[in-house]
Amino acid sequence: MARAGQWRGWSAANAISDILDGTTGENDCAGNAMIRTMAAMALPVSTVLPAGGEVVYVGMYGSANGNRALPGHVLSMTYNAATSVWSTPVDLTVLSTVTNDTHPMNYYGMDISSIFIDSHDPTGQTVYVTVAGVPTPLETCRRSTARPTAGQAGQL
Repeated sequence: MARAGQWRGWSAANAISDILDGTTGENDCAGNAMIRTMAAMALPVSTVLPAGGEVVYVGMYGSANGNRALPGHVLSMTYNAATSVWSTPVDLTVLSTVTNDTHPMNYYGMDISSIFIDSHDPTGQTVYVTVAGVPTPLETCRRSTARPTAGQAGQL
C-alpha cells in the first residue's frame, strides 16, 4: 500500500497510496507506520465496481515494535478496475465498534499478526483479525474479535 522507505527499483509512481501515517521526508522507518501483515481478495463485477476490483487490508505493527503512528491498526483500500484508481486508506480500527466490551478493537495497540478475508462474503467486507497479544493484569486482552460486514458492530 505504501512504503516506509525507498524500495530498490521502486519509485513513488509504483505506490498505491501515500505514506500511511502522513509522515514524509524521513530517510528511514523509525517511528513511521509499518505494515506487518496483508490480505487481498479479488472483487466481482458490481454496480459499484463495473469492471470488478480488489480489496486490500493491512495490519500494522504495534507500539511495542516502534510503531508510534498507527500502532496495531487495520486499514483497507479498494481498487476499482474500471477507473484504475485505489481508494483512500480507511482506518477500520477507529471505526470498529465492539458491542460487548468497554474497549474498542485492539485498545492496547498490539501487533496485527494476521488478517483473513472471508471469501463467503463477495463484497470482501468480512475479515477476521488476529492481535498478537497476551493478557496481563494491566492489559485485559480479549481472545477473539471480528469485523463484520459493512460497519456492523462486532462482538468479542
